Amino acid sequence: LEYSIIHTWAPARWDHFCRTLENARHASEHPVSGCSPMIEFLPGRFARVDTAIGPRRTLNYQLAFDGISVLVPNSLQTGNGPARIVVRAPGQPSLFLGAAAIHRDVQLALERWGATITSDHITRVDLALDLPGTSVEPFVAAYDDRRYITWAKTRNKYESNGVTVVLGAPPLRLSIYDKLAETTKHQDALVHAALLQHRWFGSVPTAATRVEYQVRRPALLHRGIDSVADYFRLRGDLVAYLTREWVRFTCGPVDKNQTLRARTL
Repeated sequence: LEYSIIHTWAPARWDHFCRTLENARHASEHPVSGCSPMIEFLPGRFARVDTAIGPRRTLNYQLAFDGISVLVPNSLQTGNGPARIVVRAPGQPSLFLGAAAIHRDVQLALERWGATITSDHITRVDLALDLPGTSVEPFVAAYDDRRYITWAKTRNKYESNGVTVVLGAPPLRLSIYDKLAETTKHQDALVHAALLQHRWFGSVPTAATRVEYQVRRPALLHRGIDSVADYFRLRGDLVAYLTREWVRFTCGPVDKNQTLRARTL
């Protein structure tokens, strides 16, 4: 999940927040200063502050907590208008905490420090379905035999921890791959624990496929999704569109003149 936040502050509260971030960032870059690189972002939950890394020069501070990154500017205005705060929650914290809890906690933290959040704009969401007990091979075979119907203009297949099938390209991309092989290779204990608890029903399966859609802002806007709240409200419609209209794998050959007759895999 990635989104940007439009926000306003009372000048004194903003100045205090920026001074706190600057002191923590200085401590992270100069450990001998005796100061702490951590701030209490939420009660009992601490964030490390570093210099933001990336192409957006308006984002100066990176607050990292629970695997989530909150990128904060040092000014309320840019040459293009109000400066935005950017929130990035990759797969691992999203799996443990859930997108709704992450969105709620970041908003509570910023409001605690003095922000008034006026709106947010979602820029990316990854939708993943794990299929424990299901091999990736039926999808690979369907891909090789062109047993699929899709609006995607590009397609690809490559070897990476097993075979990965890719349909589409940003702003809308589908990847189907062997999640068990990927997890076994990387040996990440936290990811393994999260999969066992939340996706694999408590035991390691003999096979496990992941079906993952990467949906960026232009594709989200096409489905009427502008904000995080829009996503939570319309994600059922989004999933239905992605799995029934945008792409569909079939059990048998596809008649391009009668695509609806092909039974779904």
